[in-house]
Amino acid sequence: MMVAGALDGVDAIIAAHVDPTRRAGTIGVKSGPLTASCDDMRIIVRGRGGHAARPHESNDPIAAAAELVSTIYQFVPRATDSQDAVVVSFGQIHGGQNNNVIPEEVVLDGTVRTLNRMIREKTVEHIRTLAEGIAKVTGAKLEVSFRHGSPSVQNDEKITALVSRVAAELLGPENVQSMARPSMGAEDFAYYLERVPGMMFRLGATNGNGSWPGLHTPMFDVDEKCLAVGAKIFARSVVEWSKVSQ
Repeated sequence: MMVAGALDGVDAIIAAHVDPTRRAGTIGVKSGPLTASCDDMRIIVRGRGGHAARPHESNDPIAAAAELVSTIYQFVPRATDSQDAVVVSFGQIHGGQNNNVIPEEVVLDGTVRTLNRMIREKTVEHIRTLAEGIAKVTGAKLEVSFRHGSPSVQNDEKITALVSRVAAELLGPENVQSMARPSMGAEDFAYYLERVPGMMFRLGATNGNGSWPGLHTPMFDVDEKCLAVGAKIFARSVVEWSKVSQ
């Protein structure tokens, strides 16, 4: 959309993300980091296959992969300041076809999530270093690759304050909730914020009756009253922004 000119002439941008942990008629706001960056990670572990009864005749990539996962989970957090959030997770591990055959190759897929660009780069390099160590210890060959995904959403302080004020006037101050911590989920709205200042707020989407299905679940739904709330905040924010930006 940016390549097509969606941000041409745009001075500021505002977005909303529905939130099933908040009641319709409320919003959550936070300046600074709101979500994490997210990079896809793939590690291919290549060994030498063999019969399960004679592992000494092979170079087991499953053993190397298991050691790598354990090492990353243990030593990435230990190398990072405890106040700098980093989440490394493997979501897929594929290797082998039979229970009595040691395979030639194992593929691991996961994600790396951080809130800070420098920590993001440091973590990627640390994972590469750990993989090199496992390769030396096991004799397996490890190929590590990353595909950079969306950066961290960084909400502009002034625009966040403006939207918060507008929402307080529309909904009442008690319904504008300050978010203490960012989410380690990712959001491609961050790409827009690299081009123009802006902010994203969390739009309460439940009717307040009992538990509500979470985001990205098969039963997810919203109380459609929240849509009118979001539209009002957008419209009023645009009007107020036009006043202060002239």
